[in-house]
Amino acid sequence: SEDSLLDIIRYGVEFTVKRSEKRTFRLIDFANPEKNSLIYAREIKYPGSPRNIKPDFTLFINGIPIAIIEVKPSTKIESEEEAIDQIRRYEQESPELFRFTQLAIAYGHRKLFLPTYPNWNKKTRLTAAQPWKIEQKKKENITKIETIDPLLEPTILLNIIKWFTFFRQRDGETDKIIGRYNQYMATEKALERISSYLNG
Repeated sequence: SEDSLLDIIRYGVEFTVKRSEKRTFRLIDFANPEKNSLIYAREIKYPGSPRNIKPDFTLFINGIPIAIIEVKPSTKIESEEEAIDQIRRYEQESPELFRFTQLAIAYGHRKLFLPTYPNWNKKTRLTAAQPWKIEQKKKENITKIETIDPLLEPTILLNIIKWFTFFRQRDGETDKIIGRYNQYMATEKALERISSYLNG
């Protein structure tokens, strides 16, 4: 299932050698982001039905297609909605790909991200896409601005996949959620305070 595959991406694959010795082969090094291979590929064609799909960009981590990006004109108001619709269509037409792909970015007038997973039964999905934000300090005021770039930084992206991505059961259906930027930032600040306290 998709949730067990997410666990494999997170924790690796355990196998037995020499009859009794168990080892774990880790697909991604979450503790050391710089040791992974991150590659963007443009317009790769993936098998689909009734047609193949070709996302604008695919992000591979160690050969795993972890994220896709669908780009629409940034000058067109609400063009990100077109990108979201296309991503949702991809989930239906090429569900096998989305067993591996954990999230997608709709890059249009606004830049939003959303969880992805196979849509085998081709039901309409209403999971809202959401922005990523950063804080900017101007004089004495702190403002939050939307920017998707930090989400694609290796450390943040890997943390999101390992700690902030979940499958859940709701109304007899399985769906997928990803933590919002404010949840991520609050968690990071809490961990910093705990680390500072423990280290004196």
